[in-house]
Amino acid sequence: MIPVVWYFRKKVPRSEYRFLFLSGLIGNGIPALLFATAGTMIPSGISGLLNSLTPMFTLLFGAWFFGIHILPRHIWGVVAGLSGAVVLLLPGILHTAGQEHIEMNPLGGLLAILGTILYGININLIKNRLSHLPSFVVSAYPLLSMAFLALPIFLMTSPGAAMATHPDTAWSSLAYMALLGIVGSALSLVVFNVLVQRTTALFASTNTFIIPVVSVGWGLVFNEPFGWHIIGGLLLCLAGVWLVMKR
Repeated sequence: MIPVVWYFRKKVPRSEYRFLFLSGLIGNGIPALLFATAGTMIPSGISGLLNSLTPMFTLLFGAWFFGIHILPRHIWGVVAGLSGAVVLLLPGILHTAGQEHIEMNPLGGLLAILGTILYGININLIKNRLSHLPSFVVSAYPLLSMAFLALPIFLMTSPGAAMATHPDTAWSSLAYMALLGIVGSALSLVVFNVLVQRTTALFASTNTFIIPVVSVGWGLVFNEPFGWHIIGGLLLCLAGVWLVMKR
């Protein structure tokens, strides 16, 4: 993202820097730490379920702070999508917990919920304060500002020692992190910000209902079991998105 920031350096008003930094902090930096910490306390499936609360918080904060008008179908759409995520992911969560005897730490759940609250605030911030800027700017400036904050944390973990001790696994892990950073964060954030600019904050946030759908699709590619709950969950997720976007 450094070339993007350099290209737009004279085109972005300095008055927008505080909003771009705040977007990076509450939309990328803090939630990343919250969900990573939560992942050590609760199953990843639970984190996925709690992440599906993002549209609900987007709806609430949009109404409370930005005067967004809420229609009954919006509420039903959020309920349907969240129900679909529960139906899709709950069997896998119960199976994982039963196999690995995972102890649920309530603090992990609270951290994940706090992350979704910050997501909801950030989506409204982008829509109402930053939507006039190009999507590459709204993605590059927050990510780069968080990179400066994350660099000391990275150095504190002694990456050089890890690469010297376990070179094969360390380099492969670094490659996967790069893949997540480039595709899962940078490029997907650009596309997401385009969606926020062209639609509504609530509709953009319903991408959390599509994440379980994509996960199930990859599961089918790798021959994971297919049950009737998958069909029901997919239909509920898609119904939730349709209710939110319906005009």
